[in-house]
Amino acid sequence: MAGHTTRMWEAVTRASDDRVKEKIVVEFGCGPGRFLDVVRRKGGIAVGLDLSMAVEAASRNFADDPDVLIVQGDIFNPPFRQDSFDGGYAIGVLHHTPDPQRGLWSLAKIVKSGGWVACVVYPKQGLYSYRSVERFRRITNKIKPILGYYPALSYAYFSASVIAPLLKMGKKIQGMRGLLRYLEEQWIVSLDYLPDLRWRALDTFDAITPVIASTHTGEQVRGWMKAAGCSEIRTAGWGETSVVGVKE
Repeated sequence: MAGHTTRMWEAVTRASDDRVKEKIVVEFGCGPGRFLDVVRRKGGIAVGLDLSMAVEAASRNFADDPDVLIVQGDIFNPPFRQDSFDGGYAIGVLHHTPDPQRGLWSLAKIVKSGGWVACVVYPKQGLYSYRSVERFRRITNKIKPILGYYPALSYAYFSASVIAPLLKMGKKIQGMRGLLRYLEEQWIVSLDYLPDLRWRALDTFDAITPVIASTHTGEQVRGWMKAAGCSEIRTAGWGETSVVGVKE
């Protein structure tokens, strides 16, 4: 999984090693810290901000590393001074907030002039806008007060280990691809295109559990970046809605 995480971070941020090594880099929505680990392995000083209790896991993961700071806080009101960081990123986070554009603005505000800013959000077309995913989200959040995340976890692992391999094989049968694609879009949540079982399970769980999960276009995200005071804006390497820029 570490290889996939590194490839994703590099594709999203497009940050060369010299823009990370011995630089202070902030992540919005750090979770347990898998992307912070990439920053550290590249020689950067990593700061992770997250509102959830995932900060406890992140703090344990980096307890022996003095060059990692984990902060519990709101990305809309980050507890950092303006122009504090050499670079900053938000990977798969802003679309889970009520106002993704404001979240990007908050990130850019605390990055120094000339520093890099990167983010990626769910694209308008694809898995995260499927009716099947929307149905699963509604069901998950309706039963969560009673059963917690156990049904979602169970489905995520079942989908990753059983449904996804079956769908992948089925799509090789002549005449079946269209039917199976319809089932995926309308009724079944499955990420058969991911080769790693663990990533399939994690990403399936991530797709069907959020209360907020908006989708966007690349044009929208580039507009957010411009409004946040960034230039040299370009689409990065993790899909249309993966965008990087330089703080002016």
